[in-house]
Amino acid sequence: MLADSTITSKPAIDLQETETDLILKAEVPGVRTRELSVRIESETILITGEHREQSWDPKSLVCQELHPGRFLRVVPLPKPVRSERAIAELIDGVLTVIMPKSEEN
Repeated sequence: MLADSTITSKPAIDLQETETDLILKAEVPGVRTRELSVRIESETILITGEHREQSWDPKSLVCQELHPGRFLRVVPLPKPVRSERAIAELIDGVLTVIMPKSEEN
């Protein structure tokens, strides 16, 4: 896991429970797939990644709210999931992770 001193932000998330799945959506604008890591451990999902430095001329910036750096989000899951069957996709800056719930539930 990343040291706290290197974390610059945490993405906003939604977590939905359906009859069969837990579905997590995280906002990661400007992040490429190769810059993301998603791990499911026990009943927790960890999302790590990095927002890259923009190639702007600092003198031309009028407002800056997008900050480069590493991010981490740790989300406790309300139910056990089958992590080996989880599916993740990144579309238009939104990471979606579909995690089938364990059949024990």
